[in-house]
Amino acid sequence: VVGNLVQMLDESDQTWLQALAPRGWRLTFEAPRLAYPGVGPSAQELSIFDRHLPRPICDDPRAVELWKRRQTLEAYLMHPSFEPAQRSYVLERLREWRQRGLQNCMRAEFRPSDQLPTDAHILENLLFKMLNFHMDFCSCFVTAGPSPPLSKHLGQSPTAYLRQVTDQAVFPKPAPHYEVVTLHK
Repeated sequence: VVGNLVQMLDESDQTWLQALAPRGWRLTFEAPRLAYPGVGPSAQELSIFDRHLPRPICDDPRAVELWKRRQTLEAYLMHPSFEPAQRSYVLERLREWRQRGLQNCMRAEFRPSDQLPTDAHILENLLFKMLNFHMDFCSCFVTAGPSPPLSKHLGQSPTAYLRQVTDQAVFPKPAPHYEVVTLHK
C-alpha cells in the first residue's frame, strides 16, 4: 500500500509538472499561508492544497478528473488532527517506510517534534482512509468516547468496534491506541 501510494504521488507530480509548465504555471507543495489582496505569489501557482483547480485549468474535464484523483491521494498524507504543514513530513516517512520496510523503521511513538504526527498517527490515517474508501468505516466502527458509534452499517449497529483510548485533545497528541469493544447479549 505504502509503495503504491508513493509511486502514484510521484507519477501525479510528473503529470502535473509537465501539464502546467507549457501554460507558465508551476506546481507547489508548500503548506498554505495567509494571503492578502494584492500580495501573493508573482507566478501562477497551483498548490497541492488547493481543493479545486483555478481558471482556466478547471475548464479542461480531463484536468478536473486528474486533480480529483490527486486530492484523493493527498488525503492519505493529511491527518485530520494535524496542520497541513505536516504533509511533507508524512510523505518523507512514507518514503522511508517504502525504502527500508515498515517493520525496520516504523516506531509508534516516533516524531521529531511535538507538532508532527507520530508514526502511529500516520499508520492510523492510512488505515482508516483505506477502510473509508468503500464505506463510512470510521462512523460505523470507530469511536473516541464511552458510547458506541452512532452510525449503522447496513442498518445494523456494530457488534464490535474500535474505541480510541488515548486523549487526542491534549498537546502533544500521544500515539493513538485502540481497544476492540464487543457487545454482549
